[in-house]
Amino acid sequence: SIGRTMVWTGADGSDFSNPLNWNDTTTGFDPATSAVGTEDTAEYSSGSGAISGTGTVAVLTFDSGGVWQLESGAKLTGSTAVTIGSNNSTELLIDQGASLFATGLAGLAIANTSSASGSSVNLSGAGSNLQITGSLIVGEAGFGQLSVSQGASVTAGSLDAGVVTGGVGVVVISGAGSSLTTTGSLSVGDSGTGELSILNGANVTIGGDLNIASAAGSSGNVDIEDTTGLTIINGN
Repeated sequence: SIGRTMVWTGADGSDFSNPLNWNDTTTGFDPATSAVGTEDTAEYSSGSGAISGTGTVAVLTFDSGGVWQLESGAKLTGSTAVTIGSNNSTELLIDQGASLFATGLAGLAIANTSSASGSSVNLSGAGSNLQITGSLIVGEAGFGQLSVSQGASVTAGSLDAGVVTGGVGVVVISGAGSSLTTTGSLSVGDSGTGELSILNGANVTIGGDLNIASAAGSSGNVDIEDTTGLTIINGN
């Protein structure tokens, strides 16, 4: 089957798997006649709101200029790429034990253009988690932020904050039980500007190298306060 482009309307509530909440722009059916599927592109391109339910799509994009919240029990997967802020400053909240998975090599990007500056992903609470098989990009070409607090967790293949010139990536891991784990490297300021803050007993494990201000003209800062948490660097 050919993947469809599905645009969220929320016409019948917050359930991701309910076809009545989607406009199938590929076939012209609004509402869609079937739920979003594994080959589809799902776009949250206008408004704000809560998201419940479960589902797997190829591409998942939050680019509405608003705020979206994954509610209790929500579990979404993007198998190719996940983007928060492609052209507009957009915020994603993951709390109440909700989960977001990016299982493709393209991983997840926050603020991948300058016009999406101000985009963020904020996780809070035990059980709330973000799991990325490939790369986690925070502030690719605009200002992007990742915040992990109150026992939430993030795992990624690698993390790159402040990727290109003009990109600014801020990563804050705060509170006992909150954790960030990469199987590969973590770069703070690649060709842009990066900042990593590990606060109030949070735990960070870097499977590869920790790279700070990698390229000429870039800048990077790592701030560790309240060392009751554990920071482990397996590379370098």
